[in-house]
Amino acid sequence: TSTSLISLTSLPYGNYTVPFKIQDQQGLQAEDVLHVTVCECTGINTCRGRLPFGSRLGPAGIGLLLAGPLLLA
Repeated sequence: TSTSLISLTSLPYGNYTVPFKIQDQQGLQAEDVLHVTVCECTGINTCRGRLPFGSRLGPAGIGLLLAGPLLLA
């Protein structure tokens, strides 16, 4: 299972907080927040100094990711 995060409009460079909801076909869902940095990466390690944020998936999100395939089996 995978997904992509694509901006529908051009965003100014900077840090953003993106709230999202994960839901499976059985209706189980979890909400989480992803911290992203928008910058221009024209060379190797160009954005290295601009990446202080990490991303973490909370316990509910991890549970849904693990439970989804089990429910489909």
